[in-house]
Amino acid sequence: MKNISYSSLKLSKDCPACFWWYVKHGIDRKCPWSSNLPNVIEDQILKRFEKYRIVGKLPPELDVPELRDFKLINSELHKKWKDIFSGEPNYKDLTANPDDVLTNGKKLIVLDIKTIGKFPERCTKEAMLKDIKEFDYKSQLEFYSYILRKCGYPTEDFGYILFKFIGNGDEDGKFKLGHELIKVELDINGIEKIIDKARKVLKRKNPPKGRCVFCSSHKQRYKDYLKEQKKQEELINEIIKI
Repeated sequence: MKNISYSSLKLSKDCPACFWWYVKHGIDRKCPWSSNLPNVIEDQILKRFEKYRIVGKLPPELDVPELRDFKLINSELHKKWKDIFSGEPNYKDLTANPDDVLTNGKKLIVLDIKTIGKFPERCTKEAMLKDIKEFDYKSQLEFYSYILRKCGYPTEDFGYILFKFIGNGDEDGKFKLGHELIKVELDINGIEKIIDKARKVLKRKNPPKGRCVFCSSHKQRYKDYLKEQKKQEELINEIIKI
């Protein structure tokens, strides 16, 4: 059974049945229309952050008065947390993967990066605040902050979302990324209730009743998976006999 990440926790809110199948049996939703472009952009941004981390400075996007005493967490701790094989930071059956974390030596602040796929003129602060509410980005920061606290790292009662978007191009067709840094107040107690509800779903022997367009395929896909697994085992046994 997989650990509960934020993406799977969000899935528990969207559809408990899909959540049950994914965490217990690894059967996920099939979304062929998804794009990797936002992930590629975020990866490049985080690579640039490393240059500032090494010298103990904040990137220009984070250089605001209220973060003056903070800096990106040290490289060794950051590398450990970003290593998907380390499984850290984690608490019991929960695992976190924040984009980045800031520290002032006493407390931590969780930072998440979001890439907006909208026309430049629509990338207003009001639109971003609406996205935070509509897509529940607040819960994501709360989830990461909750795990860090449980791991013994004191965190602030707020986090930040760094929105990145493509600005208007110049006459040569070159584009620059615009940004908006938004502070988000966090409520750790709220996310704990969501986690408890998700854990109750996983205690079930059978999945909850499906309530989305993906649910109907999970059972058949699991049967196909077991058949394929059995074939692989039979093939291995035949090779061993030889």
